[in-house]
Amino acid sequence: MSAQRYSSSVARERMGRGECPECGETPAAHSNDPRFWIPRSCDLLERGVTERVAQYQSDLAETS
Repeated sequence: MSAQRYSSSVARERMGRGECPECGETPAAHSNDPRFWIPRSCDLLERGVTERVAQYQSDLAETS
């Protein structure tokens, strides 16, 4: 797995709760439509949020 990692404490707290590191919403609150012209409140797709949260949890497991 190789998703973007975040150093911001706010982003890490959000991912620790299973939320989007960028907007704080749940993965399900994000669109799955990759077309850039579709309005959305966050740049990440649901898959992107899920991947980043999984990467964060994996990194935590490796360090403990």
